[in-house]
Order: sequence, then C-alpha cells, then structure tokens
Amino acid sequence: MTIVSFDEVLTIICDEYDRLIAPKKIRRSNKNIIYLIFKACAKGYELIANIIYALDGKFDPARCQDSDLLSVAKIVGTELIEGNGSGLIVFVTNNNPSTAVVLYAGRYIYKFNDDIKFFLDIEFDTSIAATESVQFAAFSENKGSFPVTSQSSILFEREDEADINPMLSFSCLENSDILGSEDETLYEFRKRILTDNTRSDIIKRLELAIKNKPYIFDASIFFNQYDVAVTVGNVNVPPYKMLITLLGFPRDEIAELVASHCIYQTVEVPDNGGVLRYLSDNMAGGAYEVFYKNFDFIDYKVVIDYRYDSRLTLKSVAESDINLALLPYKNPTKRIPTIKENLFYNLVDDLNIPSLNVLNITLLQDDVEIPYLDVNVSSIGKLSIVELNGTDIAE
Repeated sequence: MTIVSFDEVLTIICDEYDRLIAPKKIRRSNKNIIYLIFKACAKGYELIANIIYALDGKFDPARCQDSDLLSVAKIVGTELIEGNGSGLIVFVTNNNPSTAVVLYAGRYIYKFNDDIKFFLDIEFDTSIAATESVQFAAFSENKGSFPVTSQSSILFEREDEADINPMLSFSCLENSDILGSEDETLYEFRKRILTDNTRSDIIKRLELAIKNKPYIFDASIFFNQYDVAVTVGNVNVPPYKMLITLLGFPRDEIAELVASHCIYQTVEVPDNGGVLRYLSDNMAGGAYEVFYKNFDFIDYKVVIDYRYDSRLTLKSVAESDINLALLPYKNPTKRIPTIKENLFYNLVDDLNIPSLNVLNITLLQDDVEIPYLDVNVSSIGKLSIVELNGTDIAE
C-alpha cells in the first residue's frame, strides 16, 4: 500500500476538477469556497488512508509486527508454546541401618553450577524406611537442555536453609531422556499460526495447555469422535473416548485442567500410564479421573554417507560434532509427526564443518529402508543407531 500525502490528494482533486471545467481552472485560494471544500475532502482522505495503512497487516499473522503477534494469537485461539526446564531423577536414601528418617516437606535445591539450579519440591513429609530409597523428580529453574551425568552423591540444600537429616543422602540418574527446551520462538510461532488449521479445536487447546506445564515435556490427545473403535498405535480407543499421552511427571492439576476444557471419559492403558484425579463434590464419586498413557518409542536408524577432506577437518572431530547434534533425536522429549531425510541433511549442513559434504541420508526401520517415518500420536520417534560413512577425498 502506498501512502498519499494531503498535498498530493489535494492536487489530484483540483487537477481533476480543472479537467472537468476546462478551459477554466479553479482558483487555489483559501478565499475560494470550492477550494476549501476540496481541502476538507483531501484531509478526510488522508486520515482514512493513514488509518488503513496503520491497520494494514496488523491482524495478518504473515505480515504483522512481532509486537502484534500475541494479540493475533488470541484472536485465532492459540498461544506460545512455553519451554520447560530439564528434569532430574533424584533418589533420597536413608543410610540409618535401623530407624526410619523423615524427609520434611519443602523446596530442596541442587546447585549444578553457578548458573543452573535444580529444584526438588517435596509436598508432604515423607518417611523413608531404614536403608531404603525414595525416588523424586527435580526440575531446573532455567528453561533449556541441561545434561547431568549419573552421580552417586550430590548436595541438596533446603531453600529455607533448615538442616537436612545427615542420615539422608542424595543421588541422581543421568537425564538425557528428560532434557528441557527453550520457549517457542516468534518465527516458529508465526509459522505455526499460518500452517496449523486445528488451533481452534478445544482438544488442541487443551493439548497446548498441558504442554505448557513445566513438568510436562510433551503431550498428545486423541478424541475418537466416531461410533466405532479406532486403533491409535497399539491402543484401542472406544467411541467418544479420549486418549491422553504424556511425557514427563504428571500431577493431579492436569485432571483439573482437563475438566476445565472438556469432560470426557479417558482410556486406561494398563501397565503403561496412570491416573490423575480432580477432587470435586460436583463429580460422581467425588472425583473426575483422568487416565493417561506414556509415550511409546519407535526406533529407527540413520545412515549418513559423506565426503570430506582430511587436510581441512579431522574425521573424529566431524563425527563427534554430528553425533552431538543428533543427541536430541537419540533422547527425544518432543514428538515429530513425520521424520524425513531432509531433517538430517539440514542438521548436518547447519554445522558448517569445513569440506564436509553430505552425499546421502538413509532412514531404516527394522533394517528396512524407508522414505520417511510417520509417527502416530501416541508415540515418539527415537534414533537408536547412527551409522556414519565418511570418504576422504585427500586419499
């Protein structure tokens, strides 16, 4: 859209009027009532044009300013996907050989380094039997991926600086399978708004609300709206029931979140999930039970054939960089609906390794080559094997 100034509009109006009354011309003077009317029209046009220009693209996700994007998101019924902190499985062990010890409720802090802290929230006093251990989940304060190796002894302190029974010791497992992520970028958000046509669906809005819980790494919801059963992955979903699949450490508040969006019966998957309860006197039996399923993992293999020049880069360094970049796919915490070869082409290219040129990417599942991997809504693709085949052009 082109902005036309007041003087330009006035000139156009007067020139057009001159054409109509030729060979005469309008006298351009403030003492001429017709000229004053034309000036008023030009000013009105200028104001209208400025308003149109200001609003042009303001509510268009493809062209609006970043500052307007969140307002547009509310109009189209969605919001930013928030990142979450990395998780850490913590074991608290009672080293007393004969007496139970109480781990008192409160917030416990593990200082991983100067910048990263993990918080362990104990909601109620927990009695730990002699020589026994109890498992908990801690989360980093910062959003993002923060790998921690398995450690037999780590130091926790209480946030309120109260003493911790010396008979209690803390240890942790390596956390490669529960690493967090950053907030969705505005670019990713804009792209999702333009391509996602399901955002106004109440099920999708509930799914997004669950994903935005800091202790949930990913979530997927399938509602069977048909009058016959539907198979999702290896789960049979009866008519008009909802299958909720989660990755993380679910809490009962998710049941309340589900109830606030849509109260449907949920599918129970024995031995691969659990149940959450929203306590309410308005519910039959005093509670609304929400069953959930844990994500299944679908293994696949990637073969990367590449060419490099050993005079410019070391093979060991190149392959170390590639393997490091592939870690999020080896230990995934987010579901990718379709895994394609170009995902890995782009990933290796973005590393900008000197002289390295990717020749071919091959995807395999159960040792059978596949063009792509479709991942059902209750599963996550997991890169189980990476085979790197490098050819040195300097030889």
